[in-house]
Amino acid sequence: MTIALQLFDENGKHDRHKLSIGDANKITIKDDKGNVVGSMYDMGYTSDFYYMVDFFSEPLKTDKITIEGSIGTLGQRNETLIEGNWDFSFDIDMKEANKQNKIEEMAGSYSTPHGMTVTLKRLTRMVQGVRFELETELDDAAMARSPGGLWEKQMLSFHFETTDGEEIHSVNPRKMGYMDSLMTSDHRVIGNGKMRWSYTFKYLPEDKPYRFVLDGYSVAEKDGSRITFRPSELTESQTFKIMNDRLELVRTSLEESQTNKGTYETVISFYGKMDNEISHDEWKAYDSVGKQYDVITMGTSSLVNTLTDHWREGYISMGDRRAKQPYEFRITRLDHIPEELTLVRKVVDKRYKDPDWSVLLK
Repeated sequence: MTIALQLFDENGKHDRHKLSIGDANKITIKDDKGNVVGSMYDMGYTSDFYYMVDFFSEPLKTDKITIEGSIGTLGQRNETLIEGNWDFSFDIDMKEANKQNKIEEMAGSYSTPHGMTVTLKRLTRMVQGVRFELETELDDAAMARSPGGLWEKQMLSFHFETTDGEEIHSVNPRKMGYMDSLMTSDHRVIGNGKMRWSYTFKYLPEDKPYRFVLDGYSVAEKDGSRITFRPSELTESQTFKIMNDRLELVRTSLEESQTNKGTYETVISFYGKMDNEISHDEWKAYDSVGKQYDVITMGTSSLVNTLTDHWREGYISMGDRRAKQPYEFRITRLDHIPEELTLVRKVVDKRYKDPDWSVLLK
């Protein structure tokens, strides 16, 4: 849902910087029973108006929605606030929009070589876009690799293409210049090892067949890969390979802590070339006597070596070599550089790119 909102000053000119949405000012969406079903925020994008939006993972089950604005202050934090009453409320009839919702049940299921079963569920065509739903389930062996809540940390990669192989949309690809019209996505646990996924796109073909292609997925799993080195020997960089990932350690330093002011922490600077994902990695550090420390990773990353006609090739580059800004392992509470250090990746965001499955959707 989108609202274009303008705020005019005493000269009749739109002021793009006076309205802040947050604790003091809110714009809520209510159903026909008065229940709050959403809250709008400013996406920016343009100086011509406030671009207020909220995304819904599924159609609202109501014949009427009410947009309520509660605006009591204008101005930014660094200036004197203007207090007043700029509240507003208006209704939107949803009956005609609801009539245009069309649900199409889908069929198709596939089990990957490493224990994930993917099942297509349904397609819902709405006024605001097209919602695509599917379910995944991990088998016992896959669940054993991801104990506790690790298995819930997943990501799917897939794309749609025409029957001639022309790309329509892609989701989480490793592809250069991919097509993207994903508006919103959501996933939730529906059972032990089971997830329900929902993706809303601006459009999907309605009058001609097209193909769904599963490109890959990732799951947080137990790892245990180790890197042991002597900081005093990092006068030249040292490269380590763990699984299909490469880390090049370039230096070790003692720096002021960014989380515990007034203290110091050991920082290991490195560049990474990662085949796996990195969002859910968990690292620990051990000093010369085996004492364990928490590790925070910081830095910028980007995709490299991707192709314009392939969805699975390429790596995540950790750190920016051109700007000479490496990624960092910041070892909290290690306030001295030990003789020897061991880094252990306790959890890897394991990427699987070996699915071989596509479904023709009509």
